[in-house]
Amino acid sequence: MNPTSPTLLAALGSMLLSPCQPLRAQEPAAHSLADAPAHLPAPADQVLVDATAGGVIWAAGGDWKAGFAVSGMTFVPRLGSDVPSRPIAFALESVRAGEQPLALADAPPSLAGRQRVVYDRGALQERYDLACNGVEQSFVLSALPNRERLTITIAVASGLEHRTTDGGHEFWAAEGGVRYGTAVAIDADGRRLALATAWTGHALEIAVPEHFLATARLPLVVDPLVGTTGIPTTSPKELLATDIAYDHSLQQFYVSYERAYSATDHDVYVAYLSSTMQTQGLYIVDISTESWQRPRIATLEAHDTACVVAQTSTGNVAPFTVQGRIFTIGGAPATVATISPSGFYGGDELAPDVGGDADPVGPSRFLVSFEEKSSAVFGSPTYALYGPTGILAITGHLGSGIYRMRDVAVSKTCGRIGGGTEAWALVNRKVVTGQTTGSLAGWFVNRAGAIVHPVGSSQFFDLTGPTPNAGSEWDVSSPTDHENGRVFLCAETRVDPATGFGSVIGHAFDRLGNLLAGNVSVLGLGSDRHAPAVDSDGCRFVLANTTVFSATDVDVRVNTIALVAGNLVVQDYDVVSVAADADLAPAVCAMPGLGTNDYGLAWIHLDAGQWSPRARRYWGVGPGGFTTRATGCGGLGIFAIGTPALGESFGVTLTGVTGLCGFLAGNPVAWNLPGCIGCTVGVDGQILIGTPLVVQVPTNTTLVGATLALQGLQLLAGPGPCLGQFELSNTLDLTIR
Repeated sequence: MNPTSPTLLAALGSMLLSPCQPLRAQEPAAHSLADAPAHLPAPADQVLVDATAGGVIWAAGGDWKAGFAVSGMTFVPRLGSDVPSRPIAFALESVRAGEQPLALADAPPSLAGRQRVVYDRGALQERYDLACNGVEQSFVLSALPNRERLTITIAVASGLEHRTTDGGHEFWAAEGGVRYGTAVAIDADGRRLALATAWTGHALEIAVPEHFLATARLPLVVDPLVGTTGIPTTSPKELLATDIAYDHSLQQFYVSYERAYSATDHDVYVAYLSSTMQTQGLYIVDISTESWQRPRIATLEAHDTACVVAQTSTGNVAPFTVQGRIFTIGGAPATVATISPSGFYGGDELAPDVGGDADPVGPSRFLVSFEEKSSAVFGSPTYALYGPTGILAITGHLGSGIYRMRDVAVSKTCGRIGGGTEAWALVNRKVVTGQTTGSLAGWFVNRAGAIVHPVGSSQFFDLTGPTPNAGSEWDVSSPTDHENGRVFLCAETRVDPATGFGSVIGHAFDRLGNLLAGNVSVLGLGSDRHAPAVDSDGCRFVLANTTVFSATDVDVRVNTIALVAGNLVVQDYDVVSVAADADLAPAVCAMPGLGTNDYGLAWIHLDAGQWSPRARRYWGVGPGGFTTRATGCGGLGIFAIGTPALGESFGVTLTGVTGLCGFLAGNPVAWNLPGCIGCTVGVDGQILIGTPLVVQVPTNTTLVGATLALQGLQLLAGPGPCLGQFELSNTLDLTIR
């Protein structure tokens, strides 16, 4: 039997909230991985429009996307994530009434509502109506110079082959392509005529015959449909990465994920959900033909903004740059700014990460960091601080010496306000080109944007000695609260060269770079574990990772971990699913503002070739709670509500009270006293007067597993069953979680 902690007994006295305070349940609304996961909104569910990309309007459905610029429409069919993009450009070349050309004005595209793109070309209006199955192109003519044959010529630029079909025209490759459907003429009275569309070798010509025009009432609409053909039913690696952040004042989660639209073009989206994981909508980060990879997300609590950063390129090949989008969150997806931090040496900018700030007051800023690979040998971390509207505040650079410092991980936040010790931790791998081993190095940037020099180092400190580079992955948490000493956890996957299996190793360190627990196998050996993601609720840490059983059977697991007496101790464990399908790329975040134990978890699900992003809440509380022992005599009752867990509160109240009452609190025992027939004393401890008793459990990780017993005691005005004047309640035993 675990002894009662003196700290917990002190909590019953000094942390007693009020002996008269009404009790209410303290359980979070959704706290268990037993709940069904949230299926996040995906592009296939709707048509999405992004009108903020430098004058180009981008739109996307499930199997197509299109960009609208002054020059015309570029349509990109989705042919599979392992197939290069095969765009096709359509541009209105000319319109002729007989031999007379109509004057066509150059015009930028504009949005009419959220589902129509319009070009106002003077002589006609060129429209594109956006639907899940494609884009309906139409030309609206309100006036004609004559009623002779009308010919509309649309220039086509594509590397695809052309062929004529019964349904119109196709531009195709082995994997599929683009269909250009049969056009229809419709006059103002609704009269319709199917039209002939000819292929000239470089253009499509749509002809409206004279006999229809002779009696047609204007305006006249000419209406073909552009769509994708030959869509694959499955795509390898269609979804590749997730990340998750939380805004407490809005009570919303934000999950970024990467979709491989093609082998050369990756898109990024942000799904937003309520605090109970009810899906609410989808933001676009990028759906252009530029490729965005490895997205990361963070929030600024004081400003209700989110920042997504990614490694960007054309075609997924060098040169690579870092770009990001900052969103106003909580309402309409209004984009505040596009950011593009630049390095110091002009090399490739790789693998960015972003940290936010949980300060509810502010002002606060995002920290964006990435590796600037200046040569085949050297790479150095660069960082930049951005305000909530995207204004660049500070840039900095960590010298690498003879090393390549690659793949910077940034803590989700710089920590809750307290003590002036807030800082982001950054961890990267320190390698020498040509060597098969490297080490993890850590460093800090404070809220003012200055590098905080660790103890014994001018800039960074080593978390590990040399370990194999192959398969190494890592993440770093937000710090614990100031009252808990500002401790960070770095979780690392380390692959055994002999077996090929990965194990998760933990490294706990303080804000000065002192290693408090290093090279601890937090999940043990014998399983193949990868993709660690870690954060802190200010007291303990949460670690998500994957366990690989086969290429198609992968589980996402999540653990609560605490630093106790110089060791990393697992205090809770759960698994998303044990089904024989794949759950991949987990991400995790704490929920700042809610206290302890609450986290959000996101991952990618793959089942029978179908990909979907998913999310759940996780309440990082291990087994334990209240149990009742039959020790009572008389009419005194006892019951408890709430949660006996770190940072949570619980309450115990007595019923049937008629006289002076209170509680025995201390170690659980079972004593039969002379003169107490039918009564058992269930507690060896101290007396606390009054009822109810409400206790806030301290955020002290050494309390986990401690057992406390509580028993009601009442002094009666008349005779009682114990010693002639007392009655006792049953005993509640509780284990701190």
